[in-house]
Amino acid sequence: MIEKTNQEINKKLKDIITEAEKVIKGKNQIVEKVLMAIISKGHVLLEDVPGVGKTTLALTFSKVLGLDYKRMQFTPDSVPSDITGFTVYNKESGSFEYMEGCAMTNLLLADEINRTSSKTQSALLEVMEERKITVDGVTRETGNPFVVIATQNPTGWIGTQSLPKSQLDRFMVRLNMGYPSRESLIEIMKDRHHENPLDKVKHVINKNELIILPLINILLGILLPILPNKNPSASFFNKYSVEFTLVLINIICYIMLFIPYKNINNINNLINVFWTSLCLLLVLIGNYLPKIRSNSIIGIRTKWTLSNHDTWYKTHKFSGKLFVICGIVFAPVCFFTSSKISSIIFLTMLILLTITSTIYSYRIFKTVNKI
Repeated sequence: MIEKTNQEINKKLKDIITEAEKVIKGKNQIVEKVLMAIISKGHVLLEDVPGVGKTTLALTFSKVLGLDYKRMQFTPDSVPSDITGFTVYNKESGSFEYMEGCAMTNLLLADEINRTSSKTQSALLEVMEERKITVDGVTRETGNPFVVIATQNPTGWIGTQSLPKSQLDRFMVRLNMGYPSRESLIEIMKDRHHENPLDKVKHVINKNELIILPLINILLGILLPILPNKNPSASFFNKYSVEFTLVLINIICYIMLFIPYKNINNINNLINVFWTSLCLLLVLIGNYLPKIRSNSIIGIRTKWTLSNHDTWYKTHKFSGKLFVICGIVFAPVCFFTSSKISSIIFLTMLILLTITSTIYSYRIFKTVNKI
């Protein structure tokens, strides 16, 4: 199952690269490195002369990955509010309204970033590091994911200046596109003779998949070791309980992925989905706790549960029911409350579950020893 999931994710990545290479010819390594940076939520700096496809590369990835895209052409007279946005007074409502800047998107192309002033460049520092924008004392979150693909002309060209270290530190990778080869140039000319290659690029994944899909492998890798092994003499469900569980985990992940929540781009809502999914995982874990045999690696391992089989079994049976009930009850609570409250609720619930299970194991141990 895990191998199948890995194959599906690898196929998605290959499809993304294939679609990007319909437009970006002969730059396989560049395409792969940019994709790596985007998946890792890093930023990319492309340094090269005009006309080698830097802008086209950014636009291609925005279409393939289904990301909202904005472009800003940096010039000496660009101002910070072009990036962060600004507030204006509305006479009709009698209040100030926020007008979005170019950074309120998923993929920002900062074209010729080293042609603008240091003051304007510094407006990118907060948004690139924290994915937040502060205007007039109010902090707003950008789209999620948020990636900056910046281009710059070689240092020394007229009208350019070197980027400060603080700015360079925000970029995960720094690449040189280079001129395409002769064969690639011929392909580009043939493709552009009839139509724009960007029109042929297909949408492979959406931005929610880009956020959640990389977590599926991690989730499966963590949970697989705690699942019981197959028992040839068991019933059909128990024999294939691992497979059923992995399928259920995938279903949960895809429910998270396509959940009809219109503000899913907001990080607070994503945190709610995260805590809700952990509540659903508690239901899964609760179903398997009674089936775990006594061991020193996984389960509720106190000195009392490890002392005898009866204490282990009764503690895990009780805790399993408790995990299931808490997971079912608190999943909707975590989803519909604010991100801060849902975080507090889940962590408090986890602490109480741990304390309750520990106290219960002690009481069972005392009862068994009296008998």
